[in-house]
Amino acid sequence: KIGGRATDALRLNWSKNSNASGYIIEQYKNGKWTRIARIGKNSTLTYRVEKLSASTTYKFRIQSFDFDGNTAIYSSWQYVNGTTK
Repeated sequence: KIGGRATDALRLNWSKNSNASGYIIEQYKNGKWTRIARIGKNSTLTYRVEKLSASTTYKFRIQSFDFDGNTAIYSSWQYVNGTTK
């Protein structure tokens, strides 16, 4: 969910996945999804996206990940939209 809004930033908040090693955040830019963060702790549950334009709606998606040995395992994506002030 969107946990906070500013004219140039949005704060993304999500629920902890106790089975995850971390989270990946992507933003929809220029017609494609672009990774903006890889968080390597499952205890981190917030991320501030900065350098955004005022009064603009942005699309994000978040997924958790873990490892089975050396093989990465990913959850399904969770989508959220947010509008800056």
